Amino acid sequence: MSNNFGGASPTWALGDFNYDGKVNAIDFNALAANFGATPIAPSEGLGTLVPEPASIAMLGLAGLLMGRKRRK
Repeated sequence: MSNNFGGASPTWALGDFNYDGKVNAIDFNALAANFGATPIAPSEGLGTLVPEPASIAMLGLAGLLMGRKRRK
């Protein structure tokens, strides 16, 4: 973040934490506010958005059956 401070950065990894294209005090405040925070547990955060493999297989099978039914 310190290397890119005051400049333009298109990515989070280079210090643009709010994705506005600039590395500035707003990005620093976002970092400071969350410094030392505990990461979200997978069961509470984004990990719950990933479907189970069995549900993906069922959706694929349903799609194949519906496509087969339309062809007849």
